[in-house]
Amino acid sequence: QKMSMKIDKENRYRWTRKRHWERFAKGISVKPRFVFTIASDMAERLKTESSKIAGAFVSQYGRAEFVEKIKDIIVRHTSAFEW
Repeated sequence: QKMSMKIDKENRYRWTRKRHWERFAKGISVKPRFVFTIASDMAERLKTESSKIAGAFVSQYGRAEFVEKIKDIIVRHTSAFEW
């Protein structure tokens, strides 16, 4: 699976590592810790909000398998930001 943009020189999601984010930070002249903090915060918010949205959908329309699949993908992908 490919991302729409590259982090450092990598656009394959599963191949992106901490070093890519460090190089990305250097390339935009910010400290890597700042980038890690922002990425981790965003990932955590995505997990939280996706669970809320999935719950609201189920409450309004009933259980749907695709909603669970989307939520699981979000949780799996955002877990990559837990350095």
